[in-house]
Amino acid sequence: MTAVDQNLAGMAGRHPTMRAIYRLVRQVAPTDMSVLIVGETGTGKELVAAALHALRWHRKAPFIDVNAAALPVSLAESELLGSEQGAFTGAVRRRRGFIELANGGTLFLDEICSMSLGTQAKLLRAIEQRRFWRVGGTVPVRSSFRLVSAISSPLAGLVREGRLRRDLAYRLAEVEVAIPPLRDRRSDIPVIARQWLIERARSPDDLLMSAVRELERHTWPGNVRELQGVLSRACLAADDGVISDREVRAALNSGPRVLSIPELLATVAASGSVAAAARSLGIPRTTLQSRLASSNSGPG
Repeated sequence: MTAVDQNLAGMAGRHPTMRAIYRLVRQVAPTDMSVLIVGETGTGKELVAAALHALRWHRKAPFIDVNAAALPVSLAESELLGSEQGAFTGAVRRRRGFIELANGGTLFLDEICSMSLGTQAKLLRAIEQRRFWRVGGTVPVRSSFRLVSAISSPLAGLVREGRLRRDLAYRLAEVEVAIPPLRDRRSDIPVIARQWLIERARSPDDLLMSAVRELERHTWPGNVRELQGVLSRACLAADDGVISDREVRAALNSGPRVLSIPELLATVAASGSVAAAARSLGIPRTTLQSRLASSNSGPG
């Protein structure tokens, strides 16, 4: 591989699609262009964002990592823009928001479509004008930052469904980095698995070919994150330190069970809301919403 084809920090894979991603990230990193990362949960969107930052900025530059799906809708605007003392009940002092904190560095907004359309409009204005007003403020605040955002669903669908403003979508996706799911680059599974072992001071030879074949047969709905979890459990089950197909099968069978749609609906009903159900299941709210939405898109 040439220098531009080499893995990004924290990422492993030699599939042609991944090598193209490495090249694209290195090309766009020195610029100020906004980057949108698209990929299923667990594909490594955060790692791409971190690489864009590390290749662009000095190590002391701020990298503000925000999971927009975890922000309460009522507080998202003040978290993003900051607030002045007395702006609302509980605002006992001036508070800097994520945009201001990212000045001179990178603002990474994961699941940006989780923000309300009103908050998205204010984010768009801050991106374009490089200035904004804190909640309750009358004096504009300036901030120069590189915006990197991430979504787990195709951009066009989010715009069509009204979950993402069309004008903001144009601004976010000056450059789009699409990360393929692990099932579409199965040749990378042994590479990722052995790299994971090396990073934990284990020999890559501890993973037998029988284990590799078992890993390659799985569909990996949770992508690289799921693979890492399976490897962790397989290592615990391997008494002699060597991972065979037996340990892999045991690790796959002991992992989180994927609930059926009726089970998910029953959990939502019992919990009282999608957000509460997602918390009880230990999964992102957007993942649960996606599962439920997919159940309504099939044949009637």
